[in-house]
Amino acid sequence: MSHRKIKSLIASYILGDLDGEKKRMLEAHVEDCSSCLAELDQYRALASTLRTQPSLTFPESELSEITAAIR
Repeated sequence: MSHRKIKSLIASYILGDLDGEKKRMLEAHVEDCSSCLAELDQYRALASTLRTQPSLTFPESELSEITAAIR
C-alpha cells in the first residue's frame, strides 16, 4: 500500500472505522515510518482533546437556521 494511501487511512483508524487487512497494514507501516507515525500521533492528540470538550446543543429553531445557512 502506498505512503499516500496510508496517510488517507489515518483518520479512519483513529475513529475505529478501519479493520482487517487495512488496519494491519497501517499499523505495520507506522512502525517503520516516522512521518506517518507523527501524523497518527497528531490525530490521536486531536481526538483526545475533542473528547474532553463539552457537546454543543442548540434549540431546534436555531438548529434549523444553522443548517439552512450551511447549505
